[in-house]
Amino acid sequence: EVRLILVGSAVIFVLFHSRIFQKMVGKHAKRIGGYEEAKTNILKFFDKKGYIMMAIMMGGGIGLRMSGLVPDWFIAFFYTGLGIALTVAGLTFLLRYFMNVEPGCPLLPRTYAKRG
Repeated sequence: EVRLILVGSAVIFVLFHSRIFQKMVGKHAKRIGGYEEAKTNILKFFDKKGYIMMAIMMGGGIGLRMSGLVPDWFIAFFYTGLGIALTVAGLTFLLRYFMNVEPGCPLLPRTYAKRG
């Protein structure tokens, strides 16, 4: 069962990281970088569509757990893979900000290109 959870977590991580979060980081980083003011409200981190998507994902996850429709082992690998993908997305934002690099994957540093 532990092996299943590890493999499942890796699959969920790869799917969410490569198909959703990596693209989202690039989109939001470019939008945020386009703001003319030096400091901006933290609530402008996501656009309206981003906040709606976040609410749907959180509500769906909470609803799925509360419904009892899926077993605990599924929740374990799904949340682990999703959590790791979200963590990597957050690290990507931080690296882009502090290292002044284009968005890429912190797990593959060679995908970054310094802005010049």
